[in-house]
Order: sequence, then structure tokens, then C-alpha cells
Amino acid sequence: PGDSPKTDIGSFEITENLEYRRDIYLYWQGIAPYLENGDEFTYKIVCVERSGKKLAIRPNNTTRTYAIFKNMTYESHKFELVATNVVGPNPNKSVIYVPSKLEIPNEPVSFTKIAFETEGKYELSWKPPLPSRREITTYTIFWCENERDRPYLCTGYLQWDRVPANTTVFNVTVPNPRKVYQFAISANTAYSSSGMVWASCTVIANRVVGKMKTVWINSI
Repeated sequence: PGDSPKTDIGSFEITENLEYRRDIYLYWQGIAPYLENGDEFTYKIVCVERSGKKLAIRPNNTTRTYAIFKNMTYESHKFELVATNVVGPNPNKSVIYVPSKLEIPNEPVSFTKIAFETEGKYELSWKPPLPSRREITTYTIFWCENERDRPYLCTGYLQWDRVPANTTVFNVTVPNPRKVYQFAISANTAYSSSGMVWASCTVIANRVVGKMKTVWINSI
């Protein structure tokens, strides 16, 4: 292939499971179709390190936009990603670093998206993470087009922008207002990131929220 996938310091998501381990989702921006340059094109995780030691492990699932590793420990992990086809991989590797639970920064709070239906404009807002020893230097705002909103994983083209740490509102204008767009945010330090927090629902601008009707419960 003629290029490598692009990643960001915050282009991963962590969910903790009931076994005191965590599932790690890795996201990237795919290359342009004309750069695939051959049959059997795919993205591949070629190296995984845990606390600096290489692991013989494969993702539970890999698509053209993300990979999932389930039941991972709380230690730090580094993943190397390449684009490959029938001829072989592109020599340039993309890296995603997932901090250990002890070093990971706190996430932004109350991440909300407001949609302006006729304009293709979204207003994103959030509150800074809870105070910690790790100084937040930037936020990364992610968005991608998808057939359905969260909780479905995004399979569209991932884009992002970095904003300074003193920012709490950011506007994004999308090319097609009729499409569904998912949004996420990460809080970044100089060396690590909280990972992605996805906006779970969309607020429609200038729409009055009706009062909930009275519901009577006779028995439980």
C-alpha cells in the first residue's frame, strides 16, 4: 500500500469488564482507496507490547476502522499497526499507546453534542476532567460518519482535530447533514491520553423538550 493508517494519541477506547480486566478498542483513519494498490488489502496489528515486553497475541476482531483486544490487563500496552495487501505491508508502522490504569489521565466530563439539523453543524461541549497530578495539555475531538449512532461501533472514516486545554466548546460542520455522525473526545497529556469518550446521544437544537406524561404503576 502507498500509505499507512493515521492514529492519534487518544484514538483508543477502554471498557472495564467483570473480570477486573479491560477491553481495548483501537481506532485509526484508513488510507485512501487508490493507495491500497493491490488485492487482499487489510489492516493488521503486527506487534503488541505489555509494559515493554512483546506478546504473542492477536485481536479478537479487526475491521477496516478498528480492532478489539478483550480481557487485557491494567498494564500499559503498545500496538503497532500497518496497512498490507497481497504484495506485503507498507514499511511505516502506526503506533497506539494505551497507558496503565495507574498512569492514565482522567476523562472529560459531560461530553454533549447538539445538532443543528438544517446546517450540518454540531456543537460539542464538555467539562474538564477531575483534577489529578497529570496536566491536560490538549483535547482531541473525533468524528466519523456511520449508519447508526452509539452504541454501535463506528465503521466510517475517522477524523479528528486537536484543541487547547482551555477549550470546552467546539463546532464541527459535516458535509452531509442527513447522515449520522458519531463524536468522541479524549483528554491528553504530553505523553498519554484518557482514550475516547463517546457522546451517547444527540440533542436537537431549538427543539422544545416536552413534559413526561404521568404514568401510574398499579403493582410491581
